[in-house]
Amino acid sequence: MTDKLTEDLHAQIKLLPNDPGVYRFYAADNALLYVGKANALRVRVKTYFGAGQAAPRTRMMVKAVTRIETTVVPSVSDALLLEQEQIKTLKPRFNVLFRDDKTYPYLRLTKHPAPRLQFFRGKPKSDCFGPYPNTFSVRETIRILQRVFRLRTCTDANYANRSRPCMLYEIGRCSAPCVGYIDEASYAADVANARAFLCGRDDAVAERLIKAMEQASERQEFEKAAKLRDSVKALSDVRSVSSVSGGAATDVDFIGACHGVQGAAVHLAAVRAGRLISELNFIPANAQISTREDVIAAFVAQHYSRHLPPPRVVLQSMTLASDLALLIGSKVTVATRPRGHERLRVEMATANAEAALVSAKADSAATASTLDKLAELVGTKNLDRIDCFDISHSSGEVPVASCVVCEQGQINKQLYRRYHLRETPRGDDYAGMRETLRRRYRRAEVDPTVLPDLVVMDGGAGQVGVAVEVLAQLGATDVRVLGIAKGQERRPGLETLLTDAGEILELSPASYEFRFLQRLRDEAHRFALAGHRHRRAKNRGSILENIEGVGAARRRDLVNAFGGLQGMRRASIQDLSRIKGVGSELARRIYRALHT
Repeated sequence: MTDKLTEDLHAQIKLLPNDPGVYRFYAADNALLYVGKANALRVRVKTYFGAGQAAPRTRMMVKAVTRIETTVVPSVSDALLLEQEQIKTLKPRFNVLFRDDKTYPYLRLTKHPAPRLQFFRGKPKSDCFGPYPNTFSVRETIRILQRVFRLRTCTDANYANRSRPCMLYEIGRCSAPCVGYIDEASYAADVANARAFLCGRDDAVAERLIKAMEQASERQEFEKAAKLRDSVKALSDVRSVSSVSGGAATDVDFIGACHGVQGAAVHLAAVRAGRLISELNFIPANAQISTREDVIAAFVAQHYSRHLPPPRVVLQSMTLASDLALLIGSKVTVATRPRGHERLRVEMATANAEAALVSAKADSAATASTLDKLAELVGTKNLDRIDCFDISHSSGEVPVASCVVCEQGQINKQLYRRYHLRETPRGDDYAGMRETLRRRYRRAEVDPTVLPDLVVMDGGAGQVGVAVEVLAQLGATDVRVLGIAKGQERRPGLETLLTDAGEILELSPASYEFRFLQRLRDEAHRFALAGHRHRRAKNRGSILENIEGVGAARRRDLVNAFGGLQGMRRASIQDLSRIKGVGSELARRIYRALHT
C-alpha cells in the first residue's frame, strides 16, 4: 500500500508545472495539511519527498500526504499573496499560524459629537489606538488622558440621560460635556489634543496647551488658565516618566524574530513619534517546518491584515522586501537592511523574541509537569482536557452556569459555554449543576469526544456528588471529578480539594498544581458572573421598558428619583405617583410590574 501510494504521489509530481504558484497537501480524509508557495512548483514539491528530510514534523506531514493540488499564478509575489490568503482562510494543520491577536486591547475615541474614551477589544477601526500589551496599559493611558484632557468615559446612554455631572467631574477627571459645562468647540480641541498625544506628538500638544493658557490669561479668564496650567503640568509629569527614546520622531514598527529546532517567536516594538508605546510577543504554531523568513512573512501577513500599519516597518535582513510591501500595503515602506539606531532597535527586538521563546518553552514545560502531577493525583493517565463549572446568581435570581475549558494546559475560549438555568428551582445550586452537566454532556453516549478527562466543580462534596451522579447516568465512569471548596473563611489559599473518591488532596497553596486549579476555578467564576450580570442588567432594563406609558424620559426621572430598581421596589404607589407625569393609574401599573 505504501509503495503504491508513493508511486501515485510521484506520478502527481511529474505532472506538476514548473511555473510559480501555490501547492496544497491533503491527507487521506481530505484534510488540508499544508499550503506553500513556489517559484517552480514541480521542483519545490519534489524536495519534500526526497531523502534527508531533517525535521521530524516535516517527515510526519509528508507521511500523511495522499493528494497534491496546485494553483499557477503569474509571479512569485502573486504566489506569496495567494499563499497567505489561503493560510488565513483555510488554517492548514502544519502551516505557521499566529494566535488571533485581536484579543489584544485597544483604546478608542468613539465617533460621537462628544467622543468617549473607551477600552476596546476586537478588530481595530480607524478610531482605535494600540494594540497595548495588556489591559493595565490601556487603563493607565485612559487615566492619564482623563487627568490631562478631562475626556468622558461614560456610555452614550448614560451621557444622553444625565441631568447633573458625575463624580469624575467633581474630582477633575471630566469636563462634563453631558450637561454643557464645556462648549463643543473646547471639547473638540481637547479631543484633538488627546488624539495627537496618542499618536506620539507630545511636543505639539504641550505647545498648544501653553498657547491656550497664555491667551486665557491675557483675556483675564483666570479659572480657565488655571485648568490649562494644571493640564500642562500633568502632561509634563507624564512625559517625564513615560517617554522612551526611539530615535527619529517617526512612526515605525520594528520586527525581530528567532527560529530554531525549539520553535519560533516574533517580537514587535511599536514606536510612535520616536516614543516606544507598545511591545508584543507572538509565538506561532507549527514553526518547526519553516524558515525564519517564512515565519516573518507569515507574521507580517497575519498581523497587518488586522492592524493598521505605520508608514515604515523595519525587519531583519530579508530577500522578500518588495513582496512584504505588497502584503502590508503600497503606502508602507519596508526596510530590511537597517542602519544606525534602527539596526539597534531590530537587534533588541530579536533579543526580546529569543527571550520570549525561552520563557514560553519554560512555561510549557512547567505546565506539562503540572498536568502530569495532577493526573497522577486524581487517578487518570492524562489531562488533555479539563472542564470547570460554576454557577452565579443573585439570591436565586437569573442563575447562569459557566463551563470553561482547558486543553493541553491552555485555556480554549472557543469551547466556553454559558447555560441559562430556566428549569432549576430558585436557589437550588445542586439542581442547577445537575441541569448544566446534563446539557453539557447529553451527546456523550453517541459522541464520547465531548467528555473531558477531568471535571472541576466550584464547590464541595455536594457538587462533586452531583457530577459523579450525572456522569454515571451517561456511562462516563472514566471521567474523574474534583471539587474546590472555599471553606468557612472563603479566603484564597484555604480551599479544600475533594476527589470523587471522597479523599482530600493535600496540596501546598504555593504549588503549581494548586495555583493552576485556582486560576481555572477563578476563570469559571469570572465567566459565570459576567453572564449573570449581563442577563440581570438586560432583565432590569426591560421591566420599565415593557410598561405602557413609561417612555425614556419617565424612566430617567424614575431612576434619578429612586436611584434604580431597588429604590423603586421599596417605594409605595403614592411615592411613585409623585413623580412628574406619573399619575395614580400609571403608578399602580409600575408597582405591579416591579413586584411580580
